[in-house]
Order: sequence, then structure tokens, then C-alpha cells
Amino acid sequence: LQKKILRLFESYTGNMQDLPTEPLFKKHGILKANQIYDFKLMQRIKTEKLYDKNTSDVEHRYTFRHSLRRPPQIRTNYGKQTKDYQATKLLNSIGTFVDFNNSFSKFKKELRTLLVGSDTVL
Repeated sequence: LQKKILRLFESYTGNMQDLPTEPLFKKHGILKANQIYDFKLMQRIKTEKLYDKNTSDVEHRYTFRHSLRRPPQIRTNYGKQTKDYQATKLLNSIGTFVDFNNSFSKFKKELRTLLVGSDTVL
């Protein structure tokens, strides 16, 4: 549905399937469906101040081996759907790029530009 609306905004006269929508999302600053989930979760992390908890003070030489926050141990895929696991995973992936000390409106704006500019799924 998002792609159809974006294609209508552009007034493209050719075949609609030939118009790629990736640059249109970036041009208009629109979040994709999976990025909206991350955006809302990061807002909740900021309001509940979950970014302060479970931080490791140990500095490691290779940061890709040692995550900043340890995710809770899970045994099934159902455990990956919990808020604690999702918040930890999201904070480990983009928590270092966002400043949680900013005001809420500035935080949202910074987070939106980060998510719109990212090409990969977090």
C-alpha cells in the first residue's frame, strides 16, 4: 500500500512496476513498515529509560564479538518476540548511533533520519 501511494505521488506515466520505490522512500522521508516497528520500540525504550540498564563497562578489543548488552537467554523462537529481547537487540544494533540525552522531539527526528538512511533491516 505504501508503494502504491508513493508511485501515485510521483505522477509516473509508465508501467508502475518499472518505478523503483527505494529512492522514493528516502526522497520523501517515509519509514518502511519494518522500520516503523523499530521507531516505535526506540521511542518506548527512551520513555521507559531502558537504555540505562544492563550496560557492560568492560571494553573489548573486538566489539563485534562482544555486544554492549547481553540479551536474555531464550530457548524458543517465541522468546525472541519479548520486549526485553527486542529492546536489547535494537540497542545493540543502533543504540550507539542515537543520543538518548536529547529532548524527545529531537530524539525522534534523529532516529527517523537514521532509519530512513539505513538500507539494511536492523
